[in-house]
Amino acid sequence: MNKAVSTIVAFGATILSLISQGVLSPQEVIVQTLANNYNIKLANNDLLIAENNTDKALLGFNPTVSVQAGINSNINNNTTNFSSGESIVTGYGFAYSANTNVSANYNLIDPSRELNLNQLQEQVALSDLQKQLTIQNKVAQVLTAYYNASRAAGNIEILRDILSLSQERLERLNIQNQYGQASRLDLLNAQVDIDRDSINIANAELNYQNSIRTLNNLIGIHVSSTYKVEAEINYDITRSLTDMIKSCHEKNIQVRLIDQSQAITEMNYDIIDASQKPILGANANYNFNYNRSAPGSFFSSSRSDGLGLGLTLNYNIYDGGIRKNQRQNTKLTIEGQGIQKEQLINDLTTQLSNTWHQFQNALFIIKAEESNVQTAVVNFDRTNEEYKTGRVSSIEYRQAQINLLNSENSLLNARYDAKLLEIQMLLLIGEILEM
Repeated sequence: MNKAVSTIVAFGATILSLISQGVLSPQEVIVQTLANNYNIKLANNDLLIAENNTDKALLGFNPTVSVQAGINSNINNNTTNFSSGESIVTGYGFAYSANTNVSANYNLIDPSRELNLNQLQEQVALSDLQKQLTIQNKVAQVLTAYYNASRAAGNIEILRDILSLSQERLERLNIQNQYGQASRLDLLNAQVDIDRDSINIANAELNYQNSIRTLNNLIGIHVSSTYKVEAEINYDITRSLTDMIKSCHEKNIQVRLIDQSQAITEMNYDIIDASQKPILGANANYNFNYNRSAPGSFFSSSRSDGLGLGLTLNYNIYDGGIRKNQRQNTKLTIEGQGIQKEQLINDLTTQLSNTWHQFQNALFIIKAEESNVQTAVVNFDRTNEEYKTGRVSSIEYRQAQINLLNSENSLLNARYDAKLLEIQMLLLIGEILEM
């Protein structure tokens, strides 16, 4: 999985340079999302942190060495009186002392050290799954936004065709008006229809531009990046519901996350057992001390140094019931994770079943809408011919135009609704990156 993602990201810079040059395909959108999406970058950063936490230096595998040093000084005025009545005054004298200590510690035997390392390494696998979940969710969001932009572009094309028909109608009426075959009212109605069609196109173009900006934001590229999106839609899912449910249970990242979390929790048993075993540590230290006395002192200076070695044994014979409580909590946590998995599988199966049946229904609707479009085209062609000969009114002509527009929009929406359902299914079965 990671190797495949890394390979895709490697092509990100190349694809980015092509964005402003033409059409951006769904596959190129995925490449750009993996390379630029902010949430994916953050997830990758979390994974790197988890990997750094497995460094043996953080778990006591290496010895520790510390150094301490200090110096003290003082100035004293000493007066010594003797029984004979004589006294000696040494005046203000300067004295100082210095010391240094170097110590090293290392646990020779620590039963829990290796177990903690193993658990942290499993945490890395968990972080990797969390990264994959972020990737799949973001790719699904981006593809949804991509096809919404493509839907908006398709709607513009339909509206432009309708506007072209309205303009042809106005041109025809202008010619007829010159020969007294069309009234001023017919011309005004035709102009109103053109204005309405132009407004619809302006709104559709704004919707398309907003869709592109939303897509750019999700991908993680500059919001003003411009390109075209593909209008062609292909459906890749032809598998049975039973086969897809099996894939969902095996590949869905949320299921795998629970399995990984449960495996990490189970490792707590060994760590708890290891905590009641003795820890054998070794230590060594070197001490150096030097004292310089003030003038007139009995000793002018002194010095000492020495090396010390030792072993320490830490054996927690009785912990007051802490480990017993930890085992109970571990068992309950594992049971809870098992319940969560059962609930999740049931939820995913329900979602996938509902989405699959909706997808099948959407495919049926597409065929029905295709038939409706064919009928609307035939109806409009006949109405158009009759309108040219004056056998139908402008209102009837406009109604045929609206029927054609509605049928084409219904087909357009049916196709994109089916594609969005397919994206949802691919996300549920963990195959969204295989589009």
